[in-house]
Amino acid sequence: MAYLKRLAGQFGDDSRQWSCAVSVSGSLPDEIVGFALRESVDLIAMYTHDRKGLAKLVKGSVADKVQKKASIDVKLFRPRELVAR
Repeated sequence: MAYLKRLAGQFGDDSRQWSCAVSVSGSLPDEIVGFALRESVDLIAMYTHDRKGLAKLVKGSVADKVQKKASIDVKLFRPRELVAR
């Protein structure tokens, strides 16, 4: 949680606009989208490994599934974007 709060703080000055939570569910994409709807958030921000080819086929992508299921904006941060911060 401390890491998430620190990371969230890098993207804005007003910490009241940020919320970090831990949730347990059988389907991670469904829980992320459900949580966002319950909390009436404006944006889902996620880190993605940005897998390609066979790795993406085998492991899938939680971020892609969230993007497809969510009715709100989803911002994906790739490894190179976070290193630059």
